[in-house]
Amino acid sequence: MIKHVETRGPYLNHAKFSGNYIAPNSNAGTLRYDNPSQSLEVWDGNCWQQFGSEVRVSLTDDAINLLDWVKEQYSRELAIQNKIKTNPTLKAAYENFKKAEEQLKIAEILVDN
Repeated sequence: MIKHVETRGPYLNHAKFSGNYIAPNSNAGTLRYDNPSQSLEVWDGNCWQQFGSEVRVSLTDDAINLLDWVKEQYSRELAIQNKIKTNPTLKAAYENFKKAEEQLKIAEILVDN
């Protein structure tokens, strides 16, 4: 029986739950809680394997860096969206930026083909 689940990193949470859960078409690495045995199990691609008494879950440094970058970009985009609501100059610049970005995508496709 798992007595402790430790999550590491700013993007991981865990919650207590009960009942059996088997994900349809489970991939290797899928987790489930088996109520009869009161244990957390992982699908290894062939069968369910029980964890020991403690489980530690964490993300790789690359995953954390990527999530940090996404969070920063999202915050920046929200700030820009709020500013362009009240500033016509910023709104025009943003619209021009979006058009240029679209043109860049088209040019990239043409160059790659």
